[in-house]
Amino acid sequence: MTQQVNPLALLSGNNINENYIVKKKIIVRSINNTDKSLCVDIFQREDNTFGFEEYRRDSETNEGWYKVGFFGDNIFSSEDEAYKNACKSVVWLNG
Repeated sequence: MTQQVNPLALLSGNNINENYIVKKKIIVRSINNTDKSLCVDIFQREDNTFGFEEYRRDSETNEGWYKVGFFGDNIFSSEDEAYKNACKSVVWLNG
């Protein structure tokens, strides 16, 4: 049986669930490709480290952005370092 957890309930009060960790990220820079179908977000974590993630969207479906890069676990000490690594890792961003 799968237990459903309301993410909003975890953000209020003293609810603790060791299987569900909410990590806050603040987007500090968002870069789109020319047709706005791909995006790289540079973000800052609560611990003041930085990272980046690549997303795509299909304009025909209008269903939002989907993670495609799986770079978000990489840790950088500055926004500039995260951006430089994104440029090395994401083909359309460096070209």
